[in-house]
Amino acid sequence: MQRATLDPWRAHDYTASNVDFHEDIVHLSGNEFVVGQLPILRMTAQVFAPVALVEPDTARRAIEQHTAITDAIAAGDGPDAERLARAHIDATITELRARKARSSPASATKE
Repeated sequence: MQRATLDPWRAHDYTASNVDFHEDIVHLSGNEFVVGQLPILRMTAQVFAPVALVEPDTARRAIEQHTAITDAIAAGDGPDAERLARAHIDATITELRARKARSSPASATKE
């Protein structure tokens, strides 16, 4: 589903499918506390990765990471799924920080 949003690039559809993916993973966890946090997921998707800022290359990398996570889950390899999910979170944080640095006024004055 997510791959279909890449060509032609449809940022809104990708963002919706991205949130759906994360919600599915949360529900699969069976962790009631985390399931209770799902409204925050939708809000943060809108605040930290609004449709206008999502780039196809970033989406492509995330989809590859999502595929690896779901493959590990399907294989019943919980430790690998966890490792991949943590790496995905780290990569997302790094991407958001880099995006913030590129858009900050200080970075514009250094060029």
